[in-house]
Amino acid sequence: MVSSIEHCIVFRVFEARASIIALLTTLIVLFSFEGQTIFNNPLLVAYLAAPNLMHYAIMITWTYLLGYFAGWAYETAIDTTLIGSSSHFEVAIAVAITLYGIGSGAALATVIGPLMEVPLMLSVVKLGLRTRKYFPRKRL
Repeated sequence: MVSSIEHCIVFRVFEARASIIALLTTLIVLFSFEGQTIFNNPLLVAYLAAPNLMHYAIMITWTYLLGYFAGWAYETAIDTTLIGSSSHFEVAIAVAITLYGIGSGAALATVIGPLMEVPLMLSVVKLGLRTRKYFPRKRL
């Protein structure tokens, strides 16, 4: 007989895998619908990407430096930076598709976000790993 704890563990593993597969499937479908627009209108992509890039630059700088100067532990500072600078594109994709449809300009805008966010978040992780020796900041 399977206990409820074992059932919860199995379900959570299944749920985690299913949610990742669903997100990747959604991104593939969106890229396939919007790929032609992305390649044919690079200036439009730049217009959509510029505010996102400014958001990431400001939020990453602000939250990581806040963690440093506040004397937070490295783990707290890097977690806050990753969560604070994320644009939560999963929610944006779901809302854009639900409200405006998969071929809309809103859906295109949500496709641009992951194109930028994923490499930027990986860069933040690399930055964090290189600078973790400075956390927590020594108080004078």
